[in-house]
Amino acid sequence: MRKIALAATAIAALAVPAVAPVMASASPANQTYSVGTHSPGHLDTTSIAGPGTKDSPYGPVWAYDNLNLKYVVTRASATSDQWTVAVTAQGSFAGFADPTTGQAQNNSGSVNGNITYTVTSQNTPNMALVPSQEPSGSSIRLPIAQMFSLGNDPSAWNAIGGGDNYSFSYNKIDGKVYTQP
Repeated sequence: MRKIALAATAIAALAVPAVAPVMASASPANQTYSVGTHSPGHLDTTSIAGPGTKDSPYGPVWAYDNLNLKYVVTRASATSDQWTVAVTAQGSFAGFADPTTGQAQNNSGSVNGNITYTVTSQNTPNMALVPSQEPSGSSIRLPIAQMFSLGNDPSAWNAIGGGDNYSFSYNKIDGKVYTQP
């Protein structure tokens, strides 16, 4: 009986979740945390509305992405309420419009990119609050809201700033690599 219990304990020790939250640095200054999640059916937006795009609160949607997202959160200093959140995305897209014209166009392929946010919060991020799978169609900001306990309502996410520093590459749209911005 003891051998079975030891074997079960050994097997349980090997079972590691696919994405585990990590605190990379324990020093008060420049604290760094990281976590990964999966975002299916992510609404990919463009600034160009057209007959092929769909309306959303975030802008004209031209594709749905299936993304693996990694979040690295760094505190500016030991006494600061400022956090930098660097997001890296890798996955695929299924497009139904051309993001440069808004015209209907079927395209699909791989996507990768990065985007940076700034969060003002007295809360230390709790990476265990970010699930390994986000709801379909959720925003890249949702895991940030989760880790900082800001709730699920985007209207309450005013602590999350930035997002204008980004670069995403799509392979291939109309036979070419398309890069935003």
